[in-house]
Amino acid sequence: MSRPQTALTSLYTSISASLSNGNPFEHIDLFKLLLLYIGVFISHLAVNVFNDYFDYKKGIDLLTPETPFSGGSKALVKKMISVKEALYYGVSLLITALLIGLYLVFTRGLLTIVFIIGGALILLLYTTVLTKYSLGELGIYLKGVLISLGSYYVVYQDTDFVAFIIGSFFGLVSLIILFANSIPDRDVDKLFRRKTLVTTIDKHDLWIIYLMISIILFINFWLIIFIYVSHMMILNMLFVALAFLTFILLLLNSLYLRNILFREKFYSEFIKKMINFMATNIFICRILEISVIIILFINILMRN
Repeated sequence: MSRPQTALTSLYTSISASLSNGNPFEHIDLFKLLLLYIGVFISHLAVNVFNDYFDYKKGIDLLTPETPFSGGSKALVKKMISVKEALYYGVSLLITALLIGLYLVFTRGLLTIVFIIGGALILLLYTTVLTKYSLGELGIYLKGVLISLGSYYVVYQDTDFVAFIIGSFFGLVSLIILFANSIPDRDVDKLFRRKTLVTTIDKHDLWIIYLMISIILFINFWLIIFIYVSHMMILNMLFVALAFLTFILLLLNSLYLRNILFREKFYSEFIKKMINFMATNIFICRILEISVIIILFINILMRN
């Protein structure tokens, strides 16, 4: 029920931040760096478990359609794990993440605790509070920023605007994935009065919001290219071309979403096509995420 594949964006955020200002091993040892990655990864798993727990307790997961990308893990619905076991599992993940965080606070600086507290608040309040006041998407975006700023500080013992740029990029990736994956759950979320972008905006306008997020994501990706490889003509051309290619794919996917929202009347066909839409969205996001990591690796190699 922890859905580890969904925690990849958080892990990629931490990795990217730790590579954003040169070779991390000149600033931190391997043990602490791995602890940082593990802590971030486990924190995201805890979010997933608590989301499933609270959604099941409220009855939401009993009604949401099951897809590979939305509707929760259904582990509680299918009785694969008991409610008590799920709660214990989530608490154990959270405690483990906090213990790792405290170790990093004492070994890498007290400022680390600011990022831990910020991340913990988003983790604990996302399902119970943020989605009640239309703040869920903002929380997911800020989660990316906090992971990046926190990881950068743990590695380099400093803060830098570039860490915000990287965090913003991965925050937008998380946002666009969350937005896309929330569409099949729209009717059930409205029934339970969850206030998200998907539930508060007219159904037929959702494709426009998806397109707007895609444009902002493209600009953020281009900014990372400009910062790190603009002085390398061939690489700059390759990554700019990749940026435009992925944006075209996102544009086409937004038009595909528009077609689904306006034309598909049968629920079964709607879900089937939404699965294709969500799969394409995640595929594009993974390309962008891995591209950023490659850009940062290239920058380190060129520095050496």
